[in-house]
Amino acid sequence: MLKLIHNIRIGNIHIRRLDKVEIRKSVENLCDTATISMPATVYNRPLSDIKQLKVGDSVHIQLGYDRDENLKTEFKGYLKSVQTTSEGVKIECEDDIYLFRVPMNDEEIKSPTVEQLLKKCIDAVAKVYNITLSIDCKYDFSYDKFTIHKATAYDILKKIQEEAKPNIFIKDRTLCVYPQFYGEFGRAKYDFSKNIETDGFDLIYKNKEDRKLLVEVTAKDKSGEEIKETAGEQGGDKITKKLPFVSDLKSLRYYAQEILKSNVYTGYEGSFTGWLIPFCDTGYEAELIDPEDTDKNGVYYVTAVDIEYSPSGGKRKISLGKKLS
Repeated sequence: MLKLIHNIRIGNIHIRRLDKVEIRKSVENLCDTATISMPATVYNRPLSDIKQLKVGDSVHIQLGYDRDENLKTEFKGYLKSVQTTSEGVKIECEDDIYLFRVPMNDEEIKSPTVEQLLKKCIDAVAKVYNITLSIDCKYDFSYDKFTIHKATAYDILKKIQEEAKPNIFIKDRTLCVYPQFYGEFGRAKYDFSKNIETDGFDLIYKNKEDRKLLVEVTAKDKSGEEIKETAGEQGGDKITKKLPFVSDLKSLRYYAQEILKSNVYTGYEGSFTGWLIPFCDTGYEAELIDPEDTDKNGVYYVTAVDIEYSPSGGKRKISLGKKLS
């Protein structure tokens, strides 16, 4: 039986005693989070290390089995808050997006591209923290006008994400701004007979014909009149999107068809639970293998990963997005 091991450091403190670690990652959320739960006392004596923890301390969480060389980095970020109760200590952490809560200068910018706005954000972060961040922007659009008023760099990222609907997240000090299901960061292989837990199985296999979906996309043309394109068919779910940066029907039609293709396919939807191995992260390809029905084998884009770890066990919940092949 494999022995669970961990290496968790906050600032200069090595966290050895803990009750549980919960890590939440998603390409659809601005930041990944980690919650570390630990006892406030050991043998009725307060843990002195707790008093040394400071908001803004760096956080590095590694989890694995048996030997240190098997440890994998599951989370890197910063300490956001420490809460002490009668039940113990809860430490809340955020990934590098934590750094983006820095103030921006007020200004009105005409016709900026999204990449230009991102550059302003990382420049503001670099000025405060003296670090180097890079940008990987695969989302090409411009605003007619963008106003910054009493906002942080985080506020700007949030506004872009809410209005234009790209996935915005941090990986290895790189600010990624991608269309949905873009990027291939690695691959993990899962076999229904070997490394998928039956208790955490929440996958549904559907044929393309059974996925009725109507996609409705609206925008305004250059004269300010509303324009609309639809794709799919009625009788099932409906997805409605507003695109303030598109002003022609051709682009609307393309966007509607892409949403339809991402959601209407023959394959699995939902989530499943495995263990800490194999390592799997957001943006990975998850290859699913069914020895009893090979026609259901396929590769899917991983949109979210939830990890729960304690001295008694470690689990990794994988949420699937688009079927890739």
